[in-house]
Amino acid sequence: MKKTIALAAALLALGAAPAAAQDGLRRELALQLLEAMHVPEQVQSSLATAIATQVRLNPDVPGLQEALGEFLGRYVTWAALRDDYAELYATAFNEEE
Repeated sequence: MKKTIALAAALLALGAAPAAAQDGLRRELALQLLEAMHVPEQVQSSLATAIATQVRLNPDVPGLQEALGEFLGRYVTWAALRDDYAELYATAFNEEE
């Protein structure tokens, strides 16, 4: 019984290694695609547009541009978003796509 469990665990471990390598490859390819599509720059541009829109729609809120700029600059950055983007693309597409 113990040998059967040990054998099953070993087979699962061997099967997990190629899957983990494939996941790593997909993630790396997804990051390369995101960079080639200039997504980091698009994120920054979108944030600038969002801030400008909020300031235009709320002209009576003092310091809104500075507060939004500071908050988004701290929490909504490419560094903070890149892993989520990579996961989405790696899950949605295979290596050939």
